Amino acid sequence: MSVSVTPERCSGCGFCSIACPQGVFEMKEGRSHVVREEECLECHLCEVSCENEAITVKDSG
Repeated sequence: MSVSVTPERCSGCGFCSIACPQGVFEMKEGRSHVVREEECLECHLCEVSCENEAITVKDSG
């Protein structure tokens, strides 16, 4: 599984960071960054909360 943020689409709103129950994201320099990908539960709350579709969660299988 992989979690990624498309920097060009990220507005820095922080909704993904707030929505994620595992703390996968941190806000740095006005943008969201994946810092604990291994903690992802694949709940997709980050994707749903991102109005700019900057977050992608993909199953590695």
